[in-house]
Amino acid sequence: MIKFKISGIDGLKRKINQLSGRNIFTRTFQLSLGRLVRDIIYKRTKAGYGVSSLTQTDGTVKQKLAPLSSSYIAQRQGRIAFFTNKLGQTVPILAKNKPKLGEFGTPTKSNLTYTGQMLRNIEYKITTQGVDIFISNNKRTSDKLTNSEVAKFVQNAGQGRPARPFFNLTEDEFKILIRSVETEIRKITRRFS
Repeated sequence: MIKFKISGIDGLKRKINQLSGRNIFTRTFQLSLGRLVRDIIYKRTKAGYGVSSLTQTDGTVKQKLAPLSSSYIAQRQGRIAFFTNKLGQTVPILAKNKPKLGEFGTPTKSNLTYTGQMLRNIEYKITTQGVDIFISNNKRTSDKLTNSEVAKFVQNAGQGRPARPFFNLTEDEFKILIRSVETEIRKITRRFS
């Protein structure tokens, strides 16, 4: 499973609850934070943008996903297909069928929506330490991989393939999350004032 946490919520929750005497970080509010993060990642990636870093938020910026290779574009257009021969070599052949792309997939746009399954499987859940955002390990209908395996594959460079990191928040997106927390705190404190 590939995931990251909205961490620090537990400590912040304890401090705010101690100061106010009220439970501000309700289950409903934590679920809304998870939904917000999922939607931010989904919409940015679908628009063709990833992130500059997978390991931190500070200084992380939005960047265009690496372009698709010309052979992959031809495969997505249904002009060629590939098979592996007995020697283990990948050989191009004329395609018999045009591939069915996902709802937002186009043959030339790099937006990680070839089938759309991976992005649709971004999920979130509440844990004792905060909210986990993750890509489920569901088997895909189009191949033998899980959505989590596909996410790891596209985010890491290899065999002449560029990395397309997407599963994190940029610094500006993290500020949106902080503003959401601030807004919720203001709403709750107004109710009890």
